[in-house]
Amino acid sequence: MGCLQEYAWGTNIGWLNFNPSHGGGVTVYDDHLEGYVWAENIGWIRLGAYSAGGSHTYANTNNSDYGVNNTTAGVLSGYGWSTNAGRINFRPTHGGVIALSDALLALEILSGSDLEACPDADVNTDGQIGIQEAVFILNALSK
Repeated sequence: MGCLQEYAWGTNIGWLNFNPSHGGGVTVYDDHLEGYVWAENIGWIRLGAYSAGGSHTYANTNNSDYGVNNTTAGVLSGYGWSTNAGRINFRPTHGGVIALSDALLALEILSGSDLEACPDADVNTDGQIGIQEAVFILNALSK
């Protein structure tokens, strides 16, 4: 399981809270996401039909097997569901959710910032967030 930033912004759906204090919340696994995100303009977004933890990949073929998949580089794909907005595509053509912010965070840490990163971001297990992590993320995103 990994870390996830708490907030995101969508032009039409407003602020999204991935760790709301009034319920819901998201758990990030190596291959998928589980849980609920609160979006200020459309309400709850369910990130998948599966909720048992462990390893799982959503097929996104029907209403009982939909959800958001995750790659080791933090590239998300698949569909969430909102009662008020319908299916939400996490990897549309010419867009999607990627971990570019993680690469920027690694570069900020290298520049001497006091920011802290998620321990799971240490791709070479040397106990530090550095250039190797930034290069790994940028390489994965370029594919």
